[in-house]
Amino acid sequence: MQVQLRDLGRNIVMTLSRHLAGVILALLLSVFLARSLGTTGFGFYGLAILLPMLLAKFCDLGISTSNAYFLGRGSVSLRDAYRVTKRLWLALSIIGIAIAVLIIVLAGARLFPGVPTIYLWIGMGIYPILLAQAFGISLLRGLQDFESYNAVLLIGSVLTLVLSVLFVWAFDWNVIGALLAFAAGWLVQSVIAWWRARRCRSQESDAVHFGRYTRAALSYGWKSQVSILLSFSMYRVDVFLLNALINPAVVGIYIVATQLAERLWMLSQAVGVVILPRLAQLDADEAQRLRLTPLVTRWVTLLAFLGAAVMIVVGYPFIVVLYGVDYARAYLALVALLPGVVILSGSRILANDLAARGRPETNMVVSIIALLVNIGANLVLIPRLAIVGAALASTIAYSLHGIMTLGVYAHIVERHWWRIVSVTDDDRAVWRWAHAAIRRSHGGATAVSE
Repeated sequence: MQVQLRDLGRNIVMTLSRHLAGVILALLLSVFLARSLGTTGFGFYGLAILLPMLLAKFCDLGISTSNAYFLGRGSVSLRDAYRVTKRLWLALSIIGIAIAVLIIVLAGARLFPGVPTIYLWIGMGIYPILLAQAFGISLLRGLQDFESYNAVLLIGSVLTLVLSVLFVWAFDWNVIGALLAFAAGWLVQSVIAWWRARRCRSQESDAVHFGRYTRAALSYGWKSQVSILLSFSMYRVDVFLLNALINPAVVGIYIVATQLAERLWMLSQAVGVVILPRLAQLDADEAQRLRLTPLVTRWVTLLAFLGAAVMIVVGYPFIVVLYGVDYARAYLALVALLPGVVILSGSRILANDLAARGRPETNMVVSIIALLVNIGANLVLIPRLAIVGAALASTIAYSLHGIMTLGVYAHIVERHWWRIVSVTDDDRAVWRWAHAAIRRSHGGATAVSE
C-alpha cells in the first residue's frame, strides 16, 4: 500500500502542479477577457466555445476513456491504440462538423439567441481540434506518461494566454481574436500530444488488430461517454438556460462564478487523471483498491471543503478587484455553487473507481438523474433568482449526484457507506506523512535562509 501511495502521490503531485499552473493561467485569461470584452462580449465568447466543447464531448464516444482504461490494464498495445484512435478521429471529425452545420443552420438562432452567427461558425472549426487534443492526451494518460501529459497541457495554456493578449489587445480583434487564440492553443496541444505518443510506439512489426480494439474501445467507451456527456451537460445546462431565459450579459457574469467555483475541482481532476489507469492496473488486487479509493476520496473532499471556505472569505474582494464591479453579482452565485462543487469533488473519485471496474454504466444512470434534476431546478429557479437560482440548481444536482454515487459504490463493493467516509488508520498515516514533509520543507527553508 505504501508503494502504491508513493507512486500515486508522485504522479498526483506532478499533475496537480500542472493543474495549479493551469488555474493561474486560466484565471489570468479569464480576467483579461472579462475586462477586455465586457460582460456581453465575454458571454458571447463563453457561448461560442460551448458548442465545440459539447460536440467534442458528444462525438468522443468514450475513446479517450477507453484508451486510458485498456492501455492502463495492458490489454492493448500503444501501436494498436494509436492506429485505431487516429482513424476514429478522422471519421468522428467529419460527423461532428456535419452535426454542427445542421445545428447552426437549422437551430442556431433558437439555441443561441443574441449570439452572432460568425462566432458559432468559428466554434464549429474549433471542434475537430478539441477532439484531436482529447484523443492525443488520452494515449499519454493510458501510458501513465504524466510528464508528457502535463507538459502538453501547460504549453497550450501559456500559448492561449499569450495569443489572446496579442489578438484581443494588440490587434483589437475582440471576440473573434479570443476564439482564434483558443483554437491555436488547443491545436498546439494536440500536435505535441500525438507527436509524443507516436515516438512512444513500439517499433515491432506485429499486426495491428484494428477491428478487435475498435470493437472493445467502442463497447466500453460508449457507456463511459454517455456518463461524461451527461455530466458535462449538467455542468453547462445552466449557461444555456440563462442565455435563453435572460441574456448573454448575465451569462458573462455567471461564467465568472462557475470558473472560480470549478477551480476547486483542480485536485479531483488531477487525481482522476492519474487514478483511473492505476485502479485498472489493480484489477487483481481488490484489497488495495478498497483501501486506496475511499482514502483518496476523503482527502479530496476535505481539501475541496477547505478551499471553499477560503473562497467564501476572499471571493467578493477578489472578484471586484480583478474582474471589476460589473461582475460583483457573481459572488452570491459563487457562494451558492460551492457546496455542490465540494460534494461532487469526492464523488468524482468514486466514479473513476466504478469506471476502472468496467462499470461505467452505473455512472451513466446517476448522471441522467442528476441532469434531469438540474434542468428542472434551473427552469424553476432562474426566473425567480437569476444567476443565484442557476447556481442553487447546480448545487442541488451536484449534491444528488454525490449522494447517489456514494450509495452505488457502497453497494458494489459491499460496504456500508459510513465506512467509506469514516477516518481510518490510513488517513492518520497520510496526515503524519504530510506533517513530516511540511516540517522537512520548513527546516530546509530555514537552513537556506541562515
